[in-house]
Amino acid sequence: MVVGCPRVAAIIAPRYTRAPWCPVYQPIPNLALSGATRMGVVAFAKSLADEVGRDGILVNNVCPGSILTERMLSNVTARAKELGISVPDALA
Repeated sequence: MVVGCPRVAAIIAPRYTRAPWCPVYQPIPNLALSGATRMGVVAFAKSLADEVGRDGILVNNVCPGSILTERMLSNVTARAKELGISVPDALA
């Protein structure tokens, strides 16, 4: 039985999925804290998978690509200015 998750262990083919975002694998400038936090989420999922996998529980991390939020656009705009290129070129 899974310690702390007995109800999860009772479900047939249980799964636990997280979406930590891909900068875990390719950090983005000016987002160090965010990237470090996501690395912790990935490490947590790996540890959890090691602990509960023997009980038939599948743990996944799904990493979507970048999402153009206001914060991301702000970073891209600043980087484009530093490089002397247009924002669309920086986004390409």
